[in-house]
Amino acid sequence: MAGDIAGGHAGGLGRPADALAAFQAVIDRYGDDPAPALREQVAAALYNQGLRLVALGRPADALAAFQQVIDRYGEDPAPALRERVAAALRRKGVALRELGRFADALAAFQQVIDRYGEDPAPALRARVERATTSSSDIRGRRGDLTD
Repeated sequence: MAGDIAGGHAGGLGRPADALAAFQAVIDRYGDDPAPALREQVAAALYNQGLRLVALGRPADALAAFQQVIDRYGEDPAPALRERVAAALRRKGVALRELGRFADALAAFQQVIDRYGEDPAPALRARVERATTSSSDIRGRRGDLTD
């Protein structure tokens, strides 16, 4: 789990640049590899890169990382990748909310609900629940957004 271990450890030691570099190294080296285990690692590296960028106060850059997870793996049927895509969609909504793009954030949360709302997998059910809560929070704070 090179993306999770290398980047997570460096970031945990107060070296976010090292963590981002480790995630990027996994993406660059294995991004086009068709092996399922490596696809999962690349998805994890992209997702964790997005999380680290949010923590660094860079939601626009994080948005791009989350979108890459969605674009690359959005149609993949593998359970681990479906969960990663659902998480990326929700985090995309969070990043959009931080950027003040509330209608877009609501749309991202709704995508999680629409895509995975009927899925029986517990991990996906949890993502749908979080997306529903996030959507309700925006609506409660901003009123019913229609734009």
